[in-house]
Amino acid sequence: MSVLIALTLAIGLLAAPPLIAGAQQTNPCENFPAGSLSRMECERNIRLQKPRQDTRGGGEISPSTSPSLPVPQAQAPAKPAEPAQPAAVGDTSSIPLAPSQQALPRLQEEGMGGTPAGGPLAATLSKRQLVELLDSRNYQELDRVLTRYQQEFEQDPRAEHRVFNAFEAFATLDPAHESLLIGWTKAYPGSYASHLALGVYYYDQAWDARGGRRATETSQDQFKRMEQYFIGALQSVTQAQKLNPKLQPAYYNILGIMRGAGIPGQEKVLATALEACPTCLDVRIMYIGNLAPRWGGSHEAMDRFAREAQAQVGANPALKTLLGYSMHDRAWLLRIDKRYGEAAQGFTQALSFGETCTLLHDRAACYYQLRQYPQARTDLERCRALPRDSYFQARGALEEVFALSARVAEALGDTQGAASYRRAVREYSVRAK
Repeated sequence: MSVLIALTLAIGLLAAPPLIAGAQQTNPCENFPAGSLSRMECERNIRLQKPRQDTRGGGEISPSTSPSLPVPQAQAPAKPAEPAQPAAVGDTSSIPLAPSQQALPRLQEEGMGGTPAGGPLAATLSKRQLVELLDSRNYQELDRVLTRYQQEFEQDPRAEHRVFNAFEAFATLDPAHESLLIGWTKAYPGSYASHLALGVYYYDQAWDARGGRRATETSQDQFKRMEQYFIGALQSVTQAQKLNPKLQPAYYNILGIMRGAGIPGQEKVLATALEACPTCLDVRIMYIGNLAPRWGGSHEAMDRFAREAQAQVGANPALKTLLGYSMHDRAWLLRIDKRYGEAAQGFTQALSFGETCTLLHDRAACYYQLRQYPQARTDLERCRALPRDSYFQARGALEEVFALSARVAEALGDTQGAASYRRAVREYSVRAK
């Protein structure tokens, strides 16, 4: 049985009802659309009782023509040696803990502006500080802080981006963090925060293993490694979702895994997420991205979904930005084709439904290629003044903002500003390889 089929079954077995229907199906191939290459290859593999030879990422799946290679079994990626004695629950003798009565600091992007929905920032806690808590094995404080962010969101859904930004701190490629995160889950097995953090780590590792090239330019080994990490991510994230069904970043990551592995049934995951939070934006952003043509959807489907979401726009005005996502995708394709003038116009149309850092960055990139440097600088300044939107949570995206800002500053003759932005790229990143 292939890793992809095992991953499909894993979702059905691990996700709490009603996340994925059909977990009791006797034929695992029924999870794939009838007539699809995935369905035909799945049935062929069952008949031949041998694993698939080639699994294409990014929603592109094709039969293999390469020599037979061993396919890894459905298990989490190999783990380095764990800490000898992870901190036991309640054992704080060697861990400097902040006083329990300390007010929860607001998480803010380093180098990013914006005021959270709840009011001005009284204090800040950077992602780097969260990683430092992990490095020091201060699991109790990590759990306290992240649990408080989630509780804050449950009281006020407008704070959803703070929860996402907090857990994104664990999208780090530092291999030393894997054993630390595993130690956290063992020290606090009932902690949804620990399981979600480990899942976010594996999710980032999966996409890094695949690489950013087209499927035809990506090796079979890269796809296998991606699928291995996806299984590790899925096991951790679904455990977190079971422990707290209101955990929106868990649904977000599950949808991302399903997209990357080409697994159907995303509508049920979305429905469960929106039942927990009808006004939330972030899972809708992941879902509408999954409806793009390159993932097997269409721009018309994106528009329909965006219009349906407007029923909740009174409670969450940010949902209006969804109306510009199909325009954004069309413009993104023009940018890939180096049709920068047309792409900039498309991004401008999408921005008429509301500003996001993603759109501003993408239009600035076009302006840079068109040598319209003042316009690029203005867009990047506006981008950095906004809270980070989830569509921009492709790993390393904020570093791209600073890197482009450096190139624009250099083009404008601002060498001091360029140097400052390059320092920001190095200082912000927690993705040490």
